[in-house]
Amino acid sequence: DHPGRLERFYLPVTREQADYPVRVQGTDLQLRWDVNATDASRWELVIDGQPQNLTGTGRLNLGDAPKDVVLRYMPLPNQFALNANYPNPFNPSTTIQYEIAQASNVSLTIYDVIGQKVRTLMSGTQSAGSYSAVWDGRNEFGQSVANGLYFYELQAGDFRSMRKMMLTK
Repeated sequence: DHPGRLERFYLPVTREQADYPVRVQGTDLQLRWDVNATDASRWELVIDGQPQNLTGTGRLNLGDAPKDVVLRYMPLPNQFALNANYPNPFNPSTTIQYEIAQASNVSLTIYDVIGQKVRTLMSGTQSAGSYSAVWDGRNEFGQSVANGLYFYELQAGDFRSMRKMMLTK
């Protein structure tokens, strides 16, 4: 009954990430949501490249119509995982992706070839979800480390996994 107003809509839930483009027109826009997602899913609104987590009930003032709006469904992982870093070998930085199946105390740590801790990339509680961290080849003091083989370890609750990576300069 109001132009440009959508009262309620439903989207299919899939096992894969799904992006739904949204067309927004007008000025002085206000977005309201009431997301009833199960514990096995997560929704976010990506507005001009900036993600906004949609949980429960909320409101967001958009001002003028953004150029690019996407409603993104991201299913939560059902198991813990530590993925291969990329690129590998790397210079000057590499990305490490991991998945947390349930809220846990998480640590992501880099070690050198003799087992000494080089840097902690993550230490704290994280909710279930998919995450990534970037290592820039520096130690805890911000100093560049030497070429060579390094290991990265994920600990989350009872889960523990380690992988290797190669820094080349």
